[in-house]
Amino acid sequence: MATEPEVPTEESSPASLRERLIRMNLPDLVHGGGHAPDFRETRADYIRRRIRPLALLLAIGLPLWLPLEFFLLDTPDALLTMILRLTGAGAGLVLWWSCRQDTGYRGTLWRLALLLAIPMTLYAMARFIINSDLESALASGYAFFPALTVAALAIFPLTLREGAFGSVVILAVYMAIEAAMGNLGRWDTLGNLWLLVLVAGVAVWAALSQLHMLLRLYRQATRDPLTGLFNRGALARRVRSQLEVGGGADAGLCVLLFDLDWFKRINDTHGHRAGDRVLEHFAALLQDELCDGGTPGRWGGEEFLAVLPHGDLERARALAERIRERLGAEPVDLFPADSLTVTASVGVACRQGDESLDALVQRADDALYAAKTAGRDCVRSAPVPT
Repeated sequence: MATEPEVPTEESSPASLRERLIRMNLPDLVHGGGHAPDFRETRADYIRRRIRPLALLLAIGLPLWLPLEFFLLDTPDALLTMILRLTGAGAGLVLWWSCRQDTGYRGTLWRLALLLAIPMTLYAMARFIINSDLESALASGYAFFPALTVAALAIFPLTLREGAFGSVVILAVYMAIEAAMGNLGRWDTLGNLWLLVLVAGVAVWAALSQLHMLLRLYRQATRDPLTGLFNRGALARRVRSQLEVGGGADAGLCVLLFDLDWFKRINDTHGHRAGDRVLEHFAALLQDELCDGGTPGRWGGEEFLAVLPHGDLERARALAERIRERLGAEPVDLFPADSLTVTASVGVACRQGDESLDALVQRADDALYAAKTAGRDCVRSAPVPT
């Protein structure tokens, strides 16, 4: 009895797209330059929602220490610390209020910097106002501020560059304050500095772990697990965002809608694992052809959509022809002794005026239907709507 040929699967293929999807790339954790725009905004919203309660906690908690300071300090010093604490509480309240709505990626990072600056500023001013050692009952409360500020980094999903930069700034401020006080060479100061370095290391690691988890959840929600391409919902959101930003200027946006010919027959004849291998092969081909521009995604089943942000009909059609010809010329390896030639039908449409994404894709789908009606393995362009 003949057995179905063994096709490389997600588990057996070390270079499968799914493994590359699950395995985090180091640059994604080191810096945010390679993050997708929608993930960048998602992360910013996540950070903003965590800034708010901390800012409110500062606004409420900072004034609560005032009665003790008025009891232990001379009136002039108590008045100075009162001004500092009320100013910090006011800044926390403003920060809490400003984070009630979307603040954008850069705006959120600036607000995070302000949140961390509040306790460090209070610590700096208190060290110069309270001239006793940090072991005193009152000053010991301020002594915790640098460690708490560094530890607060662990609450946010930060990249290595962001977390390291924040830690270095906090440590530099602490060292500058102690140097100005003439305490930098003291053993207790060096011990506190060593403790801050340890806390910073743990905090940055925790922040990276949160970012890793957020990236995993984001990719699982936005990527097709088999091919690693954007899924339909994520690709549609990405394109609609481009249309909202570009408006009428994005009239040159084009879409290529691919349908793998006789895909059901491939599944029925060679098995679903062979069908998965065909989908992976075409996805890799699309990514290679669009590496210089354009975004591919799996639109559903055996359909794939490629979005060209700045193109015209002639260039879009030429690209579709090149992809179609390359697919037919490169057989899909199902097994070392077996291969399969696959073809695709393609519908091409370019945006006209302020045409919506749904209308644009519908015209590409109509063109795809025309290509399949014409015998498959060909490219058809959608007519300009009247």
